[in-house]
Amino acid sequence: MGFIVTIVRNCFEKKDAAGRQNRFFRSAVYSRDQYTDKHFVKWGQMSGIIALLIGFPCFSSIIQSEGAQTLVYSTQTAFGYSLVGSLSSGWGGVPETVVYTTDQYGTVVSQTAASFSGEPVSSVKFQDGIAVICNSSEKTAVTLFSSAGVELWLTELTGEQLLNAEAAADGKYIVAAGNVCGFLQVTELDSTGNIVWSTNYPSITFSVGGVFLYDDVVFILGTSEEPNWHSSVRVLVLNSEGTVLELHTLFSGEGRMSSQAITVDDSGIYILVNATTERNNMIGEVRLVKMNFLMEPQWAGVLSGTGRETATGMVSLADGGFAVSGWSNSIPFSESDRSDLSIGRFSSSGDLVWVRQYGGASADYGLSVAAVSDGGLLVTGCSTEDLYQGWFLKTDSLGFLEPQGVQDYSSDEFSAVLLVNPVVSEFLPFVLNCPEPGVVKIVMYDTAGRSVAGYTTAVTSGENLFNMSVSVPSGVYSVLVSDAVNHSVFRAVVCRGGR
Repeated sequence: MGFIVTIVRNCFEKKDAAGRQNRFFRSAVYSRDQYTDKHFVKWGQMSGIIALLIGFPCFSSIIQSEGAQTLVYSTQTAFGYSLVGSLSSGWGGVPETVVYTTDQYGTVVSQTAASFSGEPVSSVKFQDGIAVICNSSEKTAVTLFSSAGVELWLTELTGEQLLNAEAAADGKYIVAAGNVCGFLQVTELDSTGNIVWSTNYPSITFSVGGVFLYDDVVFILGTSEEPNWHSSVRVLVLNSEGTVLELHTLFSGEGRMSSQAITVDDSGIYILVNATTERNNMIGEVRLVKMNFLMEPQWAGVLSGTGRETATGMVSLADGGFAVSGWSNSIPFSESDRSDLSIGRFSSSGDLVWVRQYGGASADYGLSVAAVSDGGLLVTGCSTEDLYQGWFLKTDSLGFLEPQGVQDYSSDEFSAVLLVNPVVSEFLPFVLNCPEPGVVKIVMYDTAGRSVAGYTTAVTSGENLFNMSVSVPSGVYSVLVSDAVNHSVFRAVVCRGGR
């Protein structure tokens, strides 16, 4: 049975509410196998009835507001996406919590302000909605919004304002952890907002960086200060009633660490930290570390550059890998371009697969990342071009904003065109047109951005016919053909077992 197809047109050319074109991106160079040049897409018609259904549209959207705004969380819904933002009247204004719903193109459909006057400090998907921890100047509340943006309930927590607050949920319960007067406080709520238990831990004084609920066990990640400008990572394990089971100290004496996120699955514990390696705070890297349940390191993935890399969000992916979001100062540093929003992709073994950087002339930040059912990513953050403006991106599985069509970018002088799609044999036939003789590199990538086939070969000027041998399973693949100056990309649908 053949493939039935539809080309899905993307909103890449869509303007924001102020009439500006979507923001551009940079792709950082991290290894010789990475796709690192600027990549613009040219859509074409495919002969016959065959085209490629590629999932939800990619986009970059600035959510305009009259004041200052950051977007701190996003999740996919049945109708599009839900966003959590912090909105204030201007610099120094009192921030409030706002929940947006959008369609699949990132266009805002509804906007709801929380009844509690305070800014969102942590959010987590809970059942079909979003649980948000909000902080005012004096106290903290947890509020639950439905996927349609309706506030369902609000519960004020006992005690003073919960600093460094982080949230986790497992479908039945919500856990809020943070610091009160320097020590740890943890509260568990049920699905209706009732407090199940709330415990203070006066002897535990680390700054909370993340929390995760797994198999009725609470894992809390934190950072403790040490002498000589050092810090260590702490992991506290509680049972379902808040009783301390274990408290671990990690990476003591290895430099200055900042704990950002933790996730747990059957294979182990995954910790995201930012490590600063110079006292001037300008040189640093992102580390993703896997621990077993004895808290023994299994591997460490590193995202580093020429300056300071920072990550604040992490999400586990369907293939066992991870995506992180943050910002990069590894680009040429100046007052007019201080940082770019950054997205990184790690494999299930901790290898850095790719990094994408997006931004303009202002300072741009990525604050959260979430997975989409089509394999793409949602990233929220802000741009400082006009005050702080909320920035929301939907990328494909390779981290690109461009629509991933059957035929991607090709210049008039250098173009690769697939001759048969879908591909049902062991060979991939395509034609490459080159302006002059030389050497080209041909690499096939799967939807996770991993190289699965490739080689280097000489070409002549004009038309070159290739019949590339590929032994890959059924699926959708990107093929990158490049020389020292040019590149061309096309998509191939591989269909094993006949049509």
